[in-house]
Amino acid sequence: MAQIRLSPPAVVDVGTLSQMHETAVAILARTGVAVHHPAVREELLRRPGFAEEAGRLRIAPERVADWLRDTRSRQSAAPGPTPEVSPRYSYAVLEYASWVVTEDGRGLRPMLRGDVVEATKLLEVLRSRGVRPAVPGVPQDLPPALRPVEQYLIGAEYSSAGGATQSVTDLPTALVIREMDRVCGKGFSWSVWLPNPLTFGGSTVDILWHFGHELQHVGVGSMPLMGFSGPCDPLAVTTFSLAENLGGAAIIHALLPEIPVTIFPHPQPGDMRTGTMMLGTPESELLELIRRDLLAYYGVRFNTKMMNTSASLPDAQAQIDRMLSAVMGVVGGFDAFHAVGTLGIDEVWSSGQLLLDLEMVAAADHVARGPETAPGLELDRLPDVVDEVVRAGMSFAAHETTAGGFRRQYVLPRVLRRMDRAQWIAAAKPDTVQEAEHEARRLVQDYAFEPPQALLCELRSISDRGKHTLGAH
Repeated sequence: MAQIRLSPPAVVDVGTLSQMHETAVAILARTGVAVHHPAVREELLRRPGFAEEAGRLRIAPERVADWLRDTRSRQSAAPGPTPEVSPRYSYAVLEYASWVVTEDGRGLRPMLRGDVVEATKLLEVLRSRGVRPAVPGVPQDLPPALRPVEQYLIGAEYSSAGGATQSVTDLPTALVIREMDRVCGKGFSWSVWLPNPLTFGGSTVDILWHFGHELQHVGVGSMPLMGFSGPCDPLAVTTFSLAENLGGAAIIHALLPEIPVTIFPHPQPGDMRTGTMMLGTPESELLELIRRDLLAYYGVRFNTKMMNTSASLPDAQAQIDRMLSAVMGVVGGFDAFHAVGTLGIDEVWSSGQLLLDLEMVAAADHVARGPETAPGLELDRLPDVVDEVVRAGMSFAAHETTAGGFRRQYVLPRVLRRMDRAQWIAAAKPDTVQEAEHEARRLVQDYAFEPPQALLCELRSISDRGKHTLGAH
């Protein structure tokens, strides 16, 4: 029997997507963007298609069209997608965590350097299961100015992915990190996030302006909160975020026309009772599917499913949110999952949650793949098998088709244990979260990565000089 993979249709039709684009362009032409960087504003006013009115720069539709034409030209020249490799899914972590779940799964404490190192080792060990090596947190037992630099050094020493940090928030830190990147032979890409509503400014723009033509790629994003800093409607808030993204892309393309610029509208729902961001909820899942369809409209295949939750502990809420994300990911055609192991939106790291996330995706994928007949149990052969089992007085568990096919038909979790009440009591009432945390610590014992020592020595030298630059002696 052929496998059947469940996959829902697009949630937004092409006509609506086209209308969203035109509406976003109209917002830019009518309301415009507040550009808070004086040099950027002056430079833009020298170019056609930008007009200042009441302290805002209105952006003509042709400026957006210029960016879109350049983007589609680059897409047509780019190589096609690489073939699918095993394992089927890839997993990536967020790198912002400052808290860690305690070993019993019931509390939080600041994430210290030792915790960051251990988590980094775990990700390295899990490479064979599709997890991308990274440094999933920022050590809190250092002066704030040095935390991004130390995160970079941890990556260089303990991860095959090398040094990296996403925690750069000012130009002095960016200069130190850029020097470390050069030593590692890394190019420099940057992301500019637009504060809501329709504002182009802040530290990300300062860094963009400083490095300018040295950049290899620039991403633009915005994150309006539906009903708070954006309209209270999923299509409207996505269109509003799109206007911010198109505005930022048009501005950057006008400044740096030779550099590719991509957009990432990232609206999120907010709890109308508490005002907090809600992740892993039905509202956030719908917004993600809309974003998938919108990016496809611009020729971008967005295949990464977020697995966020606002829950700060790996409790019932977290598991409900994560399972919904896993199911929507596999049936929605995504083949990568982001923010695994991260709780509290993006502030909390849990190694146990990471392992549970992998098992959730595996379970959801088993359903989405549909039934697959095991060798020897094809329907035309089933009468022979039944007759053989019955006449021999055996159980199907003893038949060769079970021994040969049970791994194909069952998901065999590495943490979860399926027991009835009596078995659970006999096993001393194991707690799933605690078992996951303990399994994570056991896996770290398999860590075996050796970094290049000469490179580490050079990076530490840059770090030592950076202490003076960043004022953290």
